[in-house]
Amino acid sequence: MPLKTIPIIQIMTIHPGKQGNPFIIESLNKIGQLRYLGYRTKIAVDGGVNLETVQLMISRKQIPDIICPGSYFSKAENLEKRIEEMNKVILSY
Repeated sequence: MPLKTIPIIQIMTIHPGKQGNPFIIESLNKIGQLRYLGYRTKIAVDGGVNLETVQLMISRKQIPDIICPGSYFSKAENLEKRIEEMNKVILSY
């Protein structure tokens, strides 16, 4: 199956199994590898996504099209504030 026929690729940035596993920085390299191979459709990142890791993605220029901030949002005491903070970081890029 040619890479360009895959509509979305999800990269896991933690070892799957439970929430709270540590973020695997090296997983971000896969974004650049996919782009280098000519993949131009959607790349999602799932696992350990929070303000700090989104800033890390931006600083490394390994930026996915979709982020899945699961527990960062679901465990927030103030969801609206968390969303605003995340939007501020993303929009500053």
